Amino acid sequence: MDEQVEGANAKEIVADLKADFFGLKSFAEKYPNVRVRWEGQEAESQDSIKSLMIGLALAMIGMYILLTIQFTSYLQPILIMMIIPFGCIGAIAGHFWLGLPVTMFSLFGLVALTGVVVNDSIVLIDFINQRMADGMPLHDAIIDAGRRRFRPVLLTSVTTVAGLTPILLETSLQAQFLIPMAASLSFGIMTATVLVLILVPSFYCILDILFKIGPRPEKSSAAEPAIAKPVVVG
Repeated sequence: MDEQVEGANAKEIVADLKADFFGLKSFAEKYPNVRVRWEGQEAESQDSIKSLMIGLALAMIGMYILLTIQFTSYLQPILIMMIIPFGCIGAIAGHFWLGLPVTMFSLFGLVALTGVVVNDSIVLIDFINQRMADGMPLHDAIIDAGRRRFRPVLLTSVTTVAGLTPILLETSLQAQFLIPMAASLSFGIMTATVLVLILVPSFYCILDILFKIGPRPEKSSAAEPAIAKPVVVG
């Protein structure tokens, strides 16, 4: 088959082929003993996606183990990692807003995003834990964490996005491969930054009410009874 299609990339052409654009299904019905096997770039892309998903799963498991050791809790790491899907949604929305196709470099950016968006959650939850360990009530600790950690969380995200902006605005041919990855990171971080200040404190409050995930101040030992000393007169 020798076809020239203008205004389409290899991924769109393969998608049209799989959708029976050229009558592959009717061809298979007519010749049932003939099998269609996808090779070349499509086969390599499928293998890359499979290995990438395996690596992502291993990275998530390792991240959970490290957070469990750090916070000595099984639920707080889940709370920290709950922001990851929202960051991925923001990354995909950014692709649509910029009119970019989702490529392999976009997936690379999503994998890198999973290790970046949790930083803000770690900062917030660690501060809440410190305040609760000092004896501050839950709601006061959450409000104090949002007020005191707002600037560090915002500055961390703004500086990261600012560093990626030149790549997004680059028009050279060499940079076109990296723009989808930069878009995944930029829009994912921006979305996660906004939502982490709302969702993480809310989920922390709910989970602490249900499962008591936050630390509690240590009770001081009861004072020993004073022993009366004899008084010698004279």
